[in-house]
Amino acid sequence: MDKKKLLKYFDYYSCFLDGIMSFVMIYSLFAIPPFIIPYSNASKEFRFAMGWASAFMIAWTILLFWAAQKPVERKFIIPLTLYIVVVGLALTCLIISPIELIEIWSFQILAIIVPGTVICVLTRDLKSPILN
Repeated sequence: MDKKKLLKYFDYYSCFLDGIMSFVMIYSLFAIPPFIIPYSNASKEFRFAMGWASAFMIAWTILLFWAAQKPVERKFIIPLTLYIVVVGLALTCLIISPIELIEIWSFQILAIIVPGTVICVLTRDLKSPILN
C-alpha cells in the first residue's frame, strides 16, 4: 500500500473515533443518566468537565481531518496524537482505576497506539517539509 494513503487512512480512522467520542461526550452533557462515560453523573462538576473535554475532542477531530488533507506534510499530527493525547488518556485510566477502566485503556492501546506506532514506523522515511 502507498505510504501516503496509509497516513491518510489512519488520519480518517482517528478522526472517526474522535468524532464518535465527541458525540458521546456531548450527549453525556444532556442525558440523565449520562451515557457510556465511566464515573459519569448529572452533577454540575461532571457536566462542566465534560463540556470542556468535548470542546477539545471536537477540535482534535477537526485537526485530524485537516491532517488527512495533506498527510505527508502534516504527519507530525499522528505522533502528537498518539504519544501525548492518547497515552495521556490511557495513563489517566490506569492511574484512576486500572481494573474498572480496562475496556477503555486496552482499546486505546490496541486500537490506536499500536497501529499508530506501526504506521509511524512504516512512514518514517516520508519527508515532511514542515519537519525538515
